[in-house]
Amino acid sequence: MSGNEHPELLRDPRPQAERISTLVAHVDEGTIKLPTFQRPQVWNISQVIDFLDSVYRRYPVGSLLFWLTTSSLQSERNLGGFRLPETPERFPRNYVLDGQQRLTALYALLTQDPTRAEDRFKVVFDLKEQEFVELKGELGSYQVPLNILKDPSRFLAFQDGLRELPDSEASLTEAQRLWETFQNYVIPVVTLFEVPIDEVGVIFERINSRGTRLTIFDLMVAATWSVEGPDEFNLRSSFGGVLEQLAEKDYSDVDPVTVLRCLSVVATGSARRQSILSLRERDRTELQLLIETTRSALALAVDFLVSETSVVSSDFLPYERQLVLLTYVMAKRPSLSSGDVDVLRRWFWRTSFAERYRTGGEALFDEDLTSAISGLDGEGDMSRFGDPPDKSFFTRSQFRKGAAGSQAFAALLGSRNPQNLTNAASIDVGTSLSAYNRKEFHHLFPQKFLKDVGVDSELINTLANICMLSSSENKRIGSEAPSEYIAHLRGEHGDQFDEVMASNLVPPSAVDRMLSDDYPGFLEARAEHLCNVVSRLV
Repeated sequence: MSGNEHPELLRDPRPQAERISTLVAHVDEGTIKLPTFQRPQVWNISQVIDFLDSVYRRYPVGSLLFWLTTSSLQSERNLGGFRLPETPERFPRNYVLDGQQRLTALYALLTQDPTRAEDRFKVVFDLKEQEFVELKGELGSYQVPLNILKDPSRFLAFQDGLRELPDSEASLTEAQRLWETFQNYVIPVVTLFEVPIDEVGVIFERINSRGTRLTIFDLMVAATWSVEGPDEFNLRSSFGGVLEQLAEKDYSDVDPVTVLRCLSVVATGSARRQSILSLRERDRTELQLLIETTRSALALAVDFLVSETSVVSSDFLPYERQLVLLTYVMAKRPSLSSGDVDVLRRWFWRTSFAERYRTGGEALFDEDLTSAISGLDGEGDMSRFGDPPDKSFFTRSQFRKGAAGSQAFAALLGSRNPQNLTNAASIDVGTSLSAYNRKEFHHLFPQKFLKDVGVDSELINTLANICMLSSSENKRIGSEAPSEYIAHLRGEHGDQFDEVMASNLVPPSAVDRMLSDDYPGFLEARAEHLCNVVSRLV
């Protein structure tokens, strides 16, 4: 049977044993490289010593996994601080998928003078102690710099020096054992041959399940890298300006993968993984134009969120997919009519409170991209994005950071131009929301008051009991009964009292319940009011 009858067999992993010296030589030749998505934690000197000790004792140290391909990916230009040679065009390259730290340690220690190495590689072998130790100060007479193990003439010269020392026989025996270990020790190497990069991503994620997670953004950085003359195209660098722009608008926490989805929907109308990966087929000029278009659309999307929904920070964005869809719309229609703005506002509040994107796959979201545009044309059905919340949503949902419902609720509070309960001053919503500090949100029925009367903690922290209030002003209320502090505030604010309470979405019916310390009645009254407010919004 010929190999051509089963070509998939050519892709089977090929294990073989490689001597340490051979691996180091391949690194020197430039045929072993580190793809930019290989980003595990850097070993410290203790980990380096433990690894070397395992080699010395001939313990197994695990296998290395290489990906052999003629594809040119963006790779690290150095290994452990060392500049690596370029690889000739079309020359096969081994990209390290697993084993970077082991390979880095071996290369660094066997090629560099320990007195001038990075701190984590200042390691020598002490012949008297028969162990690897950190080099502190000058090299001792009985300490072997590991870089001489790569050079037979230098090792022989070192042995000649040992003969002049006391206990020379024991030291020479130990030095010879060290030499033979590093000459003969083999490490299993498994090589993948010409596996597509998206499959390599899956393999990498599975073998690094306990390490740094590989994202589709990392894959695309490696897959789209190219060099033309003196110029290099680097997707990560190209995205830098987009991410900086988002940071300036207090959207610094937006995931680069989200920005990549934005790029994909602008280019293809889809956020599916395959659509993102298809961007590899675009040339660098087209990608750069797409990035600029996406940057402009993203800026408009963020401006919409800030001005029309009071989501002044990415901390309060219920779902990053909302930003992706808005970017798609802004790329298609950079100038929105007042009707368009109204439709998008309703879409935002509906998807937020219905928790539209908590579950659901890529297909559902692609459908929403199409529906958003048809909605602007008056042909969409907003009900497909979810139903408005009922009263139980506000009486049972806990106010907690990271929950989409809580973030939507916080944005809702901020959208009403709230005033401090205690002094009627306007609240700086931007400061309160961008900080996303629980100290900026407090309980209308104080926690201690409710605990003292036996209310369960889950009922204390419900959305219906939360308002926006600075920490310093909250101290004025303390643990007072609502009947006491509300009566006091009513007298202090006079005719402005109702306006202050309304700005915090507390209707008169809920105020009446506060004046009688009726917590269940208060939750019912405020939840009903919140439902009515959201229903009008959606």
